[in-house]
This record gives sequence, C-alpha cells and structure tokens, in this order.
Amino acid sequence: MANYDFNNLLSPIDFEHLVRDVLSEDLNIELQEFSEGRDGGVDLRIAKSKNNKIVVQCKRTKELTKKTIDEEFVKIEKLNPTKYYFVCSCTISSNLQNYIKDKFNKWMNDDDRFIYSKSRLNSLLDKYKNVEKNNYKLW
Repeated sequence: MANYDFNNLLSPIDFEHLVRDVLSEDLNIELQEFSEGRDGGVDLRIAKSKNNKIVVQCKRTKELTKKTIDEEFVKIEKLNPTKYYFVCSCTISSNLQNYIKDKFNKWMNDDDRFIYSKSRLNSLLDKYKNVEKNNYKLW
C-alpha cells in the first residue's frame, strides 16, 4: 500500500493538484481548480449550475484541529454548496472525523465518503495508478 507523506513531498498547490486528480477519478467528475491564495473555503469545485455546487477544501497540514475545522465551517456556511468534501494530508482520529461529519452534516449527509485523510488518499493512489504516475513529485 502507498504511504506517501504529502506534507514533505508536495507544496500546497501540488497537494491541491493531487487531490483534484484523485477526487476526479473517485467521484467521476471534473473538478475546477483556482490560483494560490485566499480561497474563501474553495480549493476545488464543480458548478453544474448556480444552485448545484460541489466544493472541495484541501488542507495540507501536519495536524488538524477543531479550531481549523470551525474556521472552515464559517466559510462554507456562507457559500452553502450542494455538497462539500474535506481533504487533509494528515491522519485523523475517529473522533475528529465524527466532528467533521457533525459540523458539515448539512453538506455531507452524515457520510464518511465526504472526508479524505492521508490514509484514504494513499489507498486511492493504489487504486488509481495513473494518478500516482502522473503526480511525479510523489516519487
């Protein structure tokens, strides 16, 4: 199984590119990316229409805290997307995963599939070898 340390191997923008590629494969959608900088809670998205927005937030961090999640919630609440995916480069505890699910329940439908952590990303890289191959900075 792949066991990449995304924090040491990838810059924040490279991590977003990897997430774009992995989620595009996993969700079978084409995600739009944006330039670096303040993103208002949106790193990637697909806007099928004005009322049907899927938003992805990528967090390249060694440790994820409830404070960070609470800060993201404020941004997402303003955006009010149809669906929201939370992706982080670190491993998270089951308690923190449940906190994320509870906090963003309106856009995640109490579903673990809306949360991608280091271990899940690594597992998906085993599944989508083309993504691993195309993201050469991993190797």
